[in-house]
Amino acid sequence: MRRSVRRAVTGIVATASAATVPLAGAMPGSAATPVTTGLSRSAAAQPQSAVATAALPLGCQPLASALMPTGQLTEVITVNEHPLRPPYWEDIYRSIAPAGTVTALTSTSTQWDRVNYPPVYLYSRQFFVRSGALYFGSTTYNTVKQTKSFTSRQVGSSWSPFRHLADSSDPWTGYKKAGSLYGVNSNTGTLHRYRVSEQTWGKPVLTHTGSKTGFGGIRSLTLAYQYRPWASDGQDALLATTSKGALLLITMPRTGSFAPRTTVLRSSTWYFDDLAVTNCGSGWALLAVKKGVQQAHLYYIPAYNGSNTRFTYVGRIGTTWSASRTAGFWSDAEVPLRQWNP
Repeated sequence: MRRSVRRAVTGIVATASAATVPLAGAMPGSAATPVTTGLSRSAAAQPQSAVATAALPLGCQPLASALMPTGQLTEVITVNEHPLRPPYWEDIYRSIAPAGTVTALTSTSTQWDRVNYPPVYLYSRQFFVRSGALYFGSTTYNTVKQTKSFTSRQVGSSWSPFRHLADSSDPWTGYKKAGSLYGVNSNTGTLHRYRVSEQTWGKPVLTHTGSKTGFGGIRSLTLAYQYRPWASDGQDALLATTSKGALLLITMPRTGSFAPRTTVLRSSTWYFDDLAVTNCGSGWALLAVKKGVQQAHLYYIPAYNGSNTRFTYVGRIGTTWSASRTAGFWSDAEVPLRQWNP
């Protein structure tokens, strides 16, 4: 498997609700007329090739995990210098589940084994809802023998209403997951938080630590950045789109009572079904997918600043994006991060 190298980033997060601002460089078919406010270059004002040339290099290698209609789980790898070329799709495993039975998928996280030096095994892991139950899947890749094996363990039941998941648990300490899993119950419009503890490898335990109503319109959800102990704000943050095309930043402290705060980054035109975020130099790369038309679009975010957050539209990736579900992809050193307030 190819690996990417990314660096931790800084950024400003506005925590109050923001005023309505139309999306600069709105995608074809969006509800609003594209404008150029907040962009270094407007996707609507130039040919796509000109936008891509102006934006390159990104300073990162945008990645995603994708579940194919066949049930095959893949790592999607773009090229730093040419991120809009058709990406490289590398199998993580060929049969995570029969087509159509996975209804929610978190980002895939990866880590090397700590037994061998140099490491021999690479592990790819993710939570997903399959046939109404929550599972934790792990793929073991033997880099010497070039073989892969997949195992899954049920870690929860009655999860069929949860159609959107975001994972901020990673193996930062001891290469075992610790942190939070967030999920939206689409029936009740409730955002839930679960503490993840993995004392035994491959056997995470979830403990419910809070919920908040008011999220019934969520269309897509992903991890924007993750809490780190040295971060002065001490927060996890999620990015979400809504059925009405709004783009939201949801921030919440990892400790204490569950009190998510929503910031409206854009009030319309963000009609995307899946989102994936990658650290990218001094900012973030955002991959946004429209499943109905099989398109994936790439944006660059230098910092979060409420309705004044700048989104540079890089362009459409490849020709078609046929994955049934798209999520983030990161390792313990590459999780979407924000280290400090400037």
